[in-house]
Amino acid sequence: MLFTESTQCSFFRFLLCFIFMGSFLMLSGSSYANSDYYTEKRVITAKVYTSELAAESALDITRWNATPADEILVTTERIATDYQVYTIELMSDDCQILQFSGQLGAGRVQVCPQELEDTLFVHYPVIETIVFLHTNDHHFDINLQDELEKKINEIRGSYSDVFLFDAGDIFVRHPRRWVVNDTLEKDVEWYGQRSMEMVESMNALGYQAMTLGNHELDYVESFTGRALDAAKFPLLSANMEITTDALPSPQSHLHFSTNTGRTISVMGLSVASGNKHGILQKDIFETAAQYMYLREEADVFVALTHIGLQNDARLAEEFPLLDIIIGGHSHHLIEEAVLVNDVLVAQAGGNRHEVSDQHPVYLGKITVKMKNGQITHKEGYVIFIGDE
Repeated sequence: MLFTESTQCSFFRFLLCFIFMGSFLMLSGSSYANSDYYTEKRVITAKVYTSELAAESALDITRWNATPADEILVTTERIATDYQVYTIELMSDDCQILQFSGQLGAGRVQVCPQELEDTLFVHYPVIETIVFLHTNDHHFDINLQDELEKKINEIRGSYSDVFLFDAGDIFVRHPRRWVVNDTLEKDVEWYGQRSMEMVESMNALGYQAMTLGNHELDYVESFTGRALDAAKFPLLSANMEITTDALPSPQSHLHFSTNTGRTISVMGLSVASGNKHGILQKDIFETAAQYMYLREEADVFVALTHIGLQNDARLAEEFPLLDIIIGGHSHHLIEEAVLVNDVLVAQAGGNRHEVSDQHPVYLGKITVKMKNGQITHKEGYVIFIGDE
């Protein structure tokens, strides 16, 4: 091919343009892919039913905890006596939290656009429900697991936010109480195997936290620690100082979040028995006082304790900043949780210090209702699985 001077110039100009454009696309391609131009926006209709007090003016609807780039576009369509209609343009199809703010405060709703057909129905003030399931003092009993799992899953399927806690003493520390259906198990290896089975059963049920009980703290050789190390849930105890390698060190507290971003703070408190090396119990109430700052961070503040009902009652009297105390150790079967100084105190019985196929299973259920982020109702009762 013959290149003249003019064709050579045209060719080189084309080549330079090609190289420049290719480099530009490589450098900026990722930005284009992440730009709003390629974002799949979703427009939904929100119909908000309002009380008489809230119906006077339009609500402020925002995406909770969003960056400016993730903010939503809201258009008011209608303000009626008992409802309001809005068009909301979401920046993505991802699940997100919308906050509805008005004269009665701010409530939150989780929205998953892919699960919506056309309209999001909301009641303002917004009622949010949180459920706590709890057990205590299993003492090696792994009875009726299928029935227990069925009930837990049934409750989980009925509410968006369900948390499963245990208040300690899943093991039995006394060799003389290693009894299965009236037969004494004398081998310490049995203790090790049963401890592991206990933890594995709790892993399978999806426990989310447990406070150490005195039967865990009074460890048996290396078996106790080995089983607790297998736990897929955190261990709690704010007032226990553990300096032995025989047990894992517990956390003082935990934070959980609901699907609307509400914060649940859980503090653990325990009592120890025996004089095992490396276990130091600090004062329950002095320790509790040190963690009252958690109230500032929490929408719901829970003490998960293994200190006995008498101490739980004192804890409620001295620390009204708590919302709930879920207890163990004293084996009290509180069929309906009680209010002490406006703190809900619950305990779900537990089992005797022996294994028996005849023991029932007790599952505590606490329901907390929040109106626009403020607790307005809390109650608890015990579900009986099996007969006495």
